[in-house]
Amino acid sequence: YLISCEIIGKKLRLSLRKLEKQIGYDLDTLTNYKFVKNLMRKEPFNGKKISQVKALDAKLFLIKFQQDDKKYNTVRTVRSVLHSTFQIAVDDDVFRKNPFGFELATMVVNDSVTREVIM
Repeated sequence: YLISCEIIGKKLRLSLRKLEKQIGYDLDTLTNYKFVKNLMRKEPFNGKKISQVKALDAKLFLIKFQQDDKKYNTVRTVRSVLHSTFQIAVDDDVFRKNPFGFELATMVVNDSVTREVIM
C-alpha cells in the first residue's frame, strides 16, 4: 500500500479512489462469506471440527454439493471461501496441508454455459 499512498499533511493515507476500491473489494469478500455461511448451515459437513477434516472429506463434500443441484460457480465460491478459511488453520499449524488445496476442476464438472453477446 505504501506505493499507492499519498502523503496528506503529515500522515500517509490511501487516496480516496484506492480507498473506495479497497472497501468495495472488502464488501464483496464479506458478501461471499455470508453466502457460504448460509449455505453451510444446512450441511452435515458444517458440524465437523476443523481438525477432523481430511482432503477426502473436502473432495466428497464438494462432489455431493454439486450433486445436490448446486451450480459450478456456487461450488467454486464455496471452495474458495473454505480454502481461505482452512489456509488460516495451516498458517496456525493446525494442518500441514490445506484439505481444500486441490484443483476444483479435478473433482467437479464445470457445467457453466458461456453466453454469447447478441449485437
